[in-house]
Amino acid sequence: MIKLIAAGAILLACNNQSAQPVANLTGNVTAINNMNSDVPPIHSFKVEKLDGGIIDFATFKGKKILIVNTASKCGYTKQYADLQALYEQHKDKLVVIGFPANNFGRQEPGSAIEIQEFCQKNFGVTFPMAAKVSVKGADM
Repeated sequence: MIKLIAAGAILLACNNQSAQPVANLTGNVTAINNMNSDVPPIHSFKVEKLDGGIIDFATFKGKKILIVNTASKCGYTKQYADLQALYEQHKDKLVVIGFPANNFGRQEPGSAIEIQEFCQKNFGVTFPMAAKVSVKGADM
């Protein structure tokens, strides 16, 4: 059993219609039976990558998607190593996507280059990293 604890992380089970949260990373199971039909399927989304490219969620059809809010100066930063190991072990059926954000105690103040270098140098991160986002507030 894998037990990860990370703020804002959620495991998504994807089918061709929608993404449904199935478990948060503290081990609690979440069931969503009445998905809003107005919500576009996760595979229709594209987001900017940390390195300036594009993450196209359509390329992940048939895989589970683990979306994780990350920060380089957080108490959970060492979990980059666990996330990387999880990604390497299961990348044929799971993709991990990190979304760095600076919304909690200014724990991700760096530029895209600084974040990318930190993650690669300290934790060997090869899973996709999105460009820095805001996960709360008016600019969310």
